Amino acid sequence: KQRTIREILLLINLSRISGRELLTAIFRFAEARSNWRIRVVQVQEHSPSELVHVIEDEHFDGIISSEMEVPDVASALERSTVPLSVIGTRKECIPHRTRSVAFCTYDDTQIGAFAANHFLHLGRFKAYAFVHYNLTRTYYPYLSMLRRKGFRKQLLKHGISSVSFGDRIAESPEADSRALESWLLTLPKPCAILAAADMRAIEIVAVCNRVGLRIPDDISLLSIDNDEYLCLSVLPALTSVRTSIGDTGYEAARRLDIMMRARNKPKVPVRVILPASCEVVERDSCRSTSAGVPLVARAKSYISDHARENITVRDVIAHLGVSRRLADLRFRESNGGKTILDEITAARLAEVAALLRADTMSITQIAKICGFSNPTYLKTLFKRKFGLTMRGYRALNAPSRP
Repeated sequence: KQRTIREILLLINLSRISGRELLTAIFRFAEARSNWRIRVVQVQEHSPSELVHVIEDEHFDGIISSEMEVPDVASALERSTVPLSVIGTRKECIPHRTRSVAFCTYDDTQIGAFAANHFLHLGRFKAYAFVHYNLTRTYYPYLSMLRRKGFRKQLLKHGISSVSFGDRIAESPEADSRALESWLLTLPKPCAILAAADMRAIEIVAVCNRVGLRIPDDISLLSIDNDEYLCLSVLPALTSVRTSIGDTGYEAARRLDIMMRARNKPKVPVRVILPASCEVVERDSCRSTSAGVPLVARAKSYISDHARENITVRDVIAHLGVSRRLADLRFRESNGGKTILDEITAARLAEVAALLRADTMSITQIAKICGFSNPTYLKTLFKRKFGLTMRGYRALNAPSRP
């Protein structure tokens, strides 16, 4: 007889903001299910033996793990037959496990591309660079590689090459810091640098302060994850990309619930890649190189505030108080080639996505509210941008009900 209570083991690293956001989303899913009892075990990267003991010797109905890059943990979970939902890692970590396992990942290449676009909006730099995680202190090079891939690819679309640091593991943190110092000094200035995570950006700030490189004048620095405690702990404060990583935790919990309730357990792995949703949180470590950026920023703010009011390009021009020719010129210079109309359409589609997530209106109603007179045209635009139909997006993102 099936037990009423589901015992869930959650393996997560709460030292990072991403882990805490994943935990919040998983608890949000569990709140609607009174039969979920969760045990949270924080992974210690360099002493995983106790965790392996928990996996092997204690009984659970399901496991959610974001720590599969830790080799001993991955091996223990590969041997386990308990339904397993894996967050943000590769199938290669547990290549031989095929039954009752789901891989839920966030498209980190999109995060890198988004960051590249932010630099393109800021103007033209003499060099563009990416700094990987400090591989002497972490098991997580894979996500760093994906972010680098998206960053590099997006810049190449605009004919811009980029360089990277940290592709190889340094002998020690001290050796890594010395190598980073030498590398930063050789870069043409001003240089746009994307750090794979906030902690790595803090290390870059420390090195720049030590050798007299000015942020943001010499180095325009952008990081990823937006851990406010870290971003505000240095001067200048870090501009960082905030992501909706919690969506991955929610989806991992949903997939685990499906596997636990299934009479016939899945015999092949389930793979889910969620689209990235990003936002740059502006602080002081980035600076524009173009006179057009303030104008474009004003335009974007107006468009965002009035996205549901069926505004036109003419309305935006009137708000800016400049000629159409000047506005078009500044957008071409500072907005990665996007036009004012592109920005209006993107803002309206963002409103459409928000209404779909609320799951309270018909698609026809949403189209009307967001200024689309033709729902069919809206459906085409939406699928082109998000890679999902509107119904599919709603099914994936609508609030869960008990």
